[in-house]
Amino acid sequence: MNKQIISRKNTHKISAFTILEVTIAMVIAGISIAIAFTAYRLVSQSYKQYDDKNKKLAEAMLLNKLLSKDFLQSQQVISTVDGLLLKMPEGEISYHFQPEFILRDQYGLETDTFFIAASQPRYFFKGNDATEGDLTDQLTFDAQVRDESLAYGFNKEY
Repeated sequence: MNKQIISRKNTHKISAFTILEVTIAMVIAGISIAIAFTAYRLVSQSYKQYDDKNKKLAEAMLLNKLLSKDFLQSQQVISTVDGLLLKMPEGEISYHFQPEFILRDQYGLETDTFFIAASQPRYFFKGNDATEGDLTDQLTFDAQVRDESLAYGFNKEY
């Protein structure tokens, strides 16, 4: 009787996948993962470019805002060798225009760096070119932000 029980167990089939079915499932899963990774990488690169562009534009807008505010609140604007000196009631703010960046020194306590390429800064007083040490009532310069050229202009009324 034991032989009959053993032989019945051996004749019973076990349901399972064949090696070919498992291989096909693994290939399909690998292709799906490769497509998802490629799509993720493309979206990630696109977002990084978008974020970099927005950071540069935000930096240009902040520079514009600070220069406008400083020009408005200053008592005197004086041209220097490489920029401006703005005399305020609280102290002095200086701007230094370099080929690759602009430095803003606020009261000698804090220095801001704007990574904006400024070219051809020009200083005027009553429509005439201002030289080093002269009062200035107008500043113009071109700035390169990404691939765009922006023209900046600021006026001071005495």
